[in-house]
Amino acid sequence: LVLIAVALTPVVFVAILTFMYPPQAVDFIHNLSDARTLWVFGDNAMIVPPDAHPFPVAQSFDHEAAPYGPLWFLLLFPVKFLPADNLQLQLHVLKLYTSLWFLGSTLLVYVITRRLKPGRELFAVVLYAWNPFIVIRLAGNGHNDGTLMFFALLAIWLYLGGHHRWVLPALAASVLVKYVTVLAVPPLILAGFLAAQDRRRYVLDTAIGGALALLLVVASFAYFWEGSTTFDVLRDQGFMKGFGI
Repeated sequence: LVLIAVALTPVVFVAILTFMYPPQAVDFIHNLSDARTLWVFGDNAMIVPPDAHPFPVAQSFDHEAAPYGPLWFLLLFPVKFLPADNLQLQLHVLKLYTSLWFLGSTLLVYVITRRLKPGRELFAVVLYAWNPFIVIRLAGNGHNDGTLMFFALLAIWLYLGGHHRWVLPALAASVLVKYVTVLAVPPLILAGFLAAQDRRRYVLDTAIGGALALLLVVASFAYFWEGSTTFDVLRDQGFMKGFGI
């Protein structure tokens, strides 16, 4: 009964909050606009800002494209299958869709904790998936951090299971949603190398994984590639200035 209650409660949260207008809606409305830019109007969402197309809801930063990775925009494809003029339906379906990534990350929290600290997995799920701040931000406001965390946690789960060939592709997917998780790449590679019993095999698997991750990066950016213009929004918002780019 405890397992059922712990597992079903986040699902109930998602079911309720899917139908709530996002209370702190700046990012989510921008995400919905970006989804429409790519999947309804066929424009490059990494370059074209929301105000390029009509939208009935006023939003902050509507004159700027979102500084997210290309995979995030590609993952917004469910909007393509919805009526283009039904914004309310698009809003709720997209909120439900982003919440599914939150539920997926919850499952990964469970299996990772069960491997590392058996007997504490339900406690870990409660800390994560019952946390009011996380629930309102991911299920209520529809932020894309649940998607980012799903792929980051997937990389950790693959690492713990010894599937080193797939760690970097999973982590690359997280980075291609939101670039901040690139910071996790070096420590995860180093930790795997130090813990590996067969370091030659680890290096080989990691090299193959790196090639697969690079292929994913190239394929994701190729869909949006406009030369250096592709990164204009990152320059304008300061992400790349610290690197002198």
